[in-house]
Amino acid sequence: MTHPAHIVVVGAGGAGMMAAIAAARAGASVTLLEKTKRVGYKIIISGKGRCNITNAEPSVKELVQHYPGGGRFLWSLLSRFDTQDAVRFFEDLGVKTKRDRGGRIFPDSDKSTDVVEALQREMIRLGVTLRLEAPGKAIRTEDGRVTGIELQSGEVVPADALIITVGGQSFPGTGSTGDGYTMARETGHQVVDPFPALVPLKVAGVKELADLELRNVKATVVADGKATLDRQGEMRFAHFGLTGPIILYLSRHAVLAQKQGKKVEIHLNLKPALTREQLDAGLRRDWEAAPRATLAEAMKERLPERLIPFFLQAAGAEATKRVSEVTRQERNRILDTFQRWVFPVICALSKEVAEVTAGGVDLKQVDGKTMESKLVKGLYWAGEVLDVDGYIGGYNLQAAWSTGWAAGLAAARQVLSPEDPEQVLISVTR
Repeated sequence: MTHPAHIVVVGAGGAGMMAAIAAARAGASVTLLEKTKRVGYKIIISGKGRCNITNAEPSVKELVQHYPGGGRFLWSLLSRFDTQDAVRFFEDLGVKTKRDRGGRIFPDSDKSTDVVEALQREMIRLGVTLRLEAPGKAIRTEDGRVTGIELQSGEVVPADALIITVGGQSFPGTGSTGDGYTMARETGHQVVDPFPALVPLKVAGVKELADLELRNVKATVVADGKATLDRQGEMRFAHFGLTGPIILYLSRHAVLAQKQGKKVEIHLNLKPALTREQLDAGLRRDWEAAPRATLAEAMKERLPERLIPFFLQAAGAEATKRVSEVTRQERNRILDTFQRWVFPVICALSKEVAEVTAGGVDLKQVDGKTMESKLVKGLYWAGEVLDVDGYIGGYNLQAAWSTGWAAGLAAARQVLSPEDPEQVLISVTR
């Protein structure tokens, strides 16, 4: 090659900017290509504009449990750039952080733009060349080695190492339209069928409950009658069905079960802190204190008013019936509904509204330490384009930071010191 040795990164999201920074800190010449008019758009909209940077998990062993897709693959990567490294990295760039009660790490300002601007400033400091509105089209190779990237305009950008960080198919307005899957297939890579994760679920009959939030409830995914996973916390009804933190957390398992042809339900326990006996005793006390109250009136102490008519209908109970007239059988049905209100899942919403895409470039064809393709020399993958996905709570951004860091460092080592790559070292802080 006659052009100066340098690295091209395709996709200026979290993984792409981290890869560009890591490679540039190692001393490589770096060009970052972005499809859209701005960098880090998905970071900006993450966490409702707050950006859940990472999670304060105490160990890698605990951390990998939060990745239903690719957890084992990520072990080495998370060991070398863990959640504490992510916090140190951003605080060194001037982004002070804070931790909430759930262990989630946010910018102290609660502004996701602070994260993106800090990454941009560091890329400018390091001399990274940024090209906006430059979408990649096809990976160029010769004799099993990367030579560059062809843009949709037809221009070919030469590269000694190429890092693909174009994301999956979630929130396509941010530029993630599955381009990386096409690039992967065209270079002989297998792509695990993408499907939506961290996605709302469509159920019938809840339109009138839209925007009603429930706290301290437990949701369980039940597939063909078998409980597969549960989660306690907050959820919200929407005009189409169910959403909110615990629903998004469980959604991957619901989607996967439906892909396997199973009948899927969400079971809600509205009072998970109470045993059936405690709940029954509480209802009886309420009813004995006001025997002439209707069921609808009596339930106001236990449930949000908007929820009561739907709850009683699900329990097969008459809202206008006086509590003194409720039979034991009716009371048992009410108790059943408190502890197991069944919502058959019609489907998940599409990948386009999912926070993350599960599936992607097959991890068996990617080196778990360097992120380099096992099929094409000098080609690296990082971020959501891979078959990696985590639960809600900052885990997906952490995967982006860790895989991007590893890919950037490994690519720099390849182009700068192929004979002795370990001599190329970089620090989490400047």
